[in-house]
Amino acid sequence: MTAHDYEASVLFKQNYSSGAHVVVNQGGTSSGKTYAIVQVLFCLAGEAENQVITVVGQDIPNLKAGALRDALSIYNKSARLKNLIKNYNKTDRIFEFHNGSVIEFKSYANPQDAKSGKRDYLFINEGLIIIQRQGKILLLYSKEIIKFSFRKILFINKLNNPYNQLINY
Repeated sequence: MTAHDYEASVLFKQNYSSGAHVVVNQGGTSSGKTYAIVQVLFCLAGEAENQVITVVGQDIPNLKAGALRDALSIYNKSARLKNLIKNYNKTDRIFEFHNGSVIEFKSYANPQDAKSGKRDYLFINEGLIIIQRQGKILLLYSKEIIKFSFRKILFINKLNNPYNQLINY
């Protein structure tokens, strides 16, 4: 699965091509942030073996109504993606790829829970709430690119870091 397999929005292209370690997506409700980022995550999982990608939401009901719903929509619309995915575990909310990569959808009750498991990529959906509670731990346990989705940014420390990128949409 590569970026060329999608009808790509500008937002998808900006997220996919970003080399920043932290990418912050800021935009209004229904602006396509989550959908575009989930498309990017499917590409990353399909392009490299044994990637662990975690999508974090403030709670499971919000994940099911947002990022997971978008992921299932993308999956159901793409025959190519279906060929890359070995299994979707509905109970644990995990897409398992034939190449060993996984995309998991999780929520953490506290910072201690967030320590469970390291990951290669992290997407914090509606990130402000989560950053206030578990953000530092999640960031420490992530190796590669971290993507955030916000409706509005109230405060992010070190946003001007050259390794970070802000995408307004």
